[in-house]
Amino acid sequence: MRYYQILLLLLFLMPTAARSDCAFPWPQGTFLQVYDSHLTKDSDGWRHDISRWKSLGVEELVLQWSAYGSPEGEAFPIIESGTLRRLLDAAEAAAVKLRIGLRYDPGFWDHHAHDESSFGGQASQAPSDLVNYLFRRGRDQQALIAALAPLALHPAFGGWYISDEIDDLRWRSLSRRQLLNDYLAKLVDILKEVTPSASIAISAFSNGLLAPLELAEFLEEVTTNNGIDQLFFQDGIGARKLEMSELGYYIPVLSKKFQDSPASFTLIVELFETSPADDGFLPASAERIEEQLLHAATSGGAPFTFSLPHHADPRAGEAAGLLARELKQLKQKCGL
Repeated sequence: MRYYQILLLLLFLMPTAARSDCAFPWPQGTFLQVYDSHLTKDSDGWRHDISRWKSLGVEELVLQWSAYGSPEGEAFPIIESGTLRRLLDAAEAAAVKLRIGLRYDPGFWDHHAHDESSFGGQASQAPSDLVNYLFRRGRDQQALIAALAPLALHPAFGGWYISDEIDDLRWRSLSRRQLLNDYLAKLVDILKEVTPSASIAISAFSNGLLAPLELAEFLEEVTTNNGIDQLFFQDGIGARKLEMSELGYYIPVLSKKFQDSPASFTLIVELFETSPADDGFLPASAERIEEQLLHAATSGGAPFTFSLPHHADPRAGEAAGLLARELKQLKQKCGL
């Protein structure tokens, strides 16, 4: 064999850098919801889970909540059962960061009445339902953060996530926005007292009620004015909040608004679709998700998903296992 033939053979056999055949960055993180059924899972179980998710590109997990339900509850089962510590230990073993969410309250979406005439007024008025609710919620969050504080010292701790999702329906008036800002500012202060340098994130979504620029200005103010470091924006495709065609308007405007902001902007790609009976969620098709990822590329950074553990994992059912395999094939096609 001639020397140049040998040289060509060696070059062919040498490993090469991964080549991406995709026009989008691959998701680098995903959200996780912990339920009562997870409270008995041991460390090995969590390590196996995180290993599967990491094979699909996960470098950061966002625990959506560490407490669930109304702010009247005093017990924190996810903490008291040792589940959160086991999850942190498993994340550390896989070199994955875990961002810890606070309380998620489904009642956050209830109609909380508020007298708009009280905004800027001098006359004293009885606190509205919304004022009372946010006060109780803030007091509960303070107790929860105190219980979480020791876990924030864990090597796998990756920051905080405020589980209240901000939308463009409930906070349209100036009066309600002021109450929201007061609540968030106090919450951020409590978090900063516990962990002065830890990153704080919050998420938001659109119902299509505000124009893209108006929504971007509102969300940038919510983060910047209250010391929040990262905004996760849900693309709304799975929840039917936005149409695929609308992403081309919202994502570029939002990402541009956050380019000069102290807060970073990260898109959440929803991996689910609403069931035909409109009573739950099912894994979406890989084809639809690939289209979402193409839109996510205009955000200027790697997106997160919602969520691999629940919609693209064999442990979540046959359809979720199929989506996990299809996403792995897509990832390989991308050379990643």
